[in-house]
Formats: sequence, structure tokens, C-alpha cells
Amino acid sequence: MKLLHQPKKITRNIVTFIMLITFFTPYGQVFAYDGDFYSSNTIQFYDPRTGACGGGGGTTATVLAGDTNEEKIWNYFAGKGLTAEQIAGVMGNIQAESGFDPGIEEIGNSIGFGIVQWSFGRRTALEQAAAQKGVLASDLGFQLDYLYDELNSRPIDRDEFRQFGSTEWEGITKQTTVEDALVFFHHEFEISHLMNGSDPRGAVIAARGEFAQHWFTEFSGKTSGESSSGCSTGSA
Repeated sequence: MKLLHQPKKITRNIVTFIMLITFFTPYGQVFAYDGDFYSSNTIQFYDPRTGACGGGGGTTATVLAGDTNEEKIWNYFAGKGLTAEQIAGVMGNIQAESGFDPGIEEIGNSIGFGIVQWSFGRRTALEQAAAQKGVLASDLGFQLDYLYDELNSRPIDRDEFRQFGSTEWEGITKQTTVEDALVFFHHEFEISHLMNGSDPRGAVIAARGEFAQHWFTEFSGKTSGESSSGCSTGSA
């Protein structure tokens, strides 16, 4: 008859053992996670020890402020310190290149990709950088960060613009009108077929100036916030 009580006794012992383990084990160890596992498998995670985000090699994602891609791009560059005229010039080019779609490929040949249509070796470099960060190459936040880094590292190439500084970012920050910013960004960064005629500046303004002016009118003075780092991506 004593054997009938053994299961209850064993159960009580197991419960007591678990309670003792839980009591004497540090809280952080009970709820610990393997950050290296998340990083190596490109899984976005939140580290409660540091309050930081990680994933895909431990990088932080870019959170974009705004409801549309257009608004997010405007706010991103406003947060970087560009004036309304300068942002409008950049956006006039982006609209002409991609319609603000970070996942679009060049129509007809699929060579160009993304918001500024990175092509050939530049597209390869973009895709490799995205893979290293563990994000999609079509992620808008990633593309904006990559574009910003590119502009800060690429030297000004054309003689007519060297008076504005040594890098393309320095150059764009010196433009004072929508048209000047539009033409500078096109001539230095985009370099489309519009460069082939006898009046490249006039051709760019004719083809893209209306786009740029539209965004200047739409968003000038309406910046809703800066982009920041956080646990959600800027995909759109």
C-alpha cells in the first residue's frame, strides 16, 4: 500500500527541486538569449542588457519618420541637415529615377536598382553591403543610409563644382536654390542621358525641375521628425 503514495512524493520532490533552482539562479541567466545565434541568422532582436537593437551582424536598423516613402525621404535628409531647397533637388532626381520605390529595377534591362538606380559595380556594392548588414537591399532605410555614406565618401568630380568642397555631400549642402541642388545632384551623382546634349543644365531642369518644385511646395516647413535608430526597419 505504501507504493501507492510514491508518485505523489516524487512529484513533490520535483516541484521542490525546480523551485530551488529558480530561486538560486540569477534572473539574467534564466531569461538569457544567444545574441550570436540571432546575429548569425540575421534575426532582428532587442538586447535588454544594453537597450540596443541588433541582428544581421549586430547592426541597428534605421527608423524612418513619415507615412509615405516621399515623406520618409524628406524627413531623413532634413534630419541630416539639408535645407528644403537641397532636399527638393535630391528628391526631384529620385522621383525621375525610381518613383521613390526602393525595390524597383531599371525598366527594359534591369541594370539599375533602388531609389537612385545603382548600376553595375555600384549595384553589386549596394547588395553586398545589405547582405553584410543582414537586411534586404530593397530596404528604404538601408538605401538612404547607404546613399548618405556614398555622398560623404565620393569626391566631387566636375570642375565647375569643386568650389563647393571636396565631397558630394559637401557640395549638395552649398546649393541655395531648388534648381541648383537638382542639377548638382544629377551631374555629380546620377549622370543620366540628360548629360549628352548641348545644354545639360537646361535638360535636367526641363525633365526633373517640376518634380523637385512639387516636393519643395509639398513639404517645405512641414518636417515631422528626424529618422533615428530603433528595432524596426525602414522597409516600404
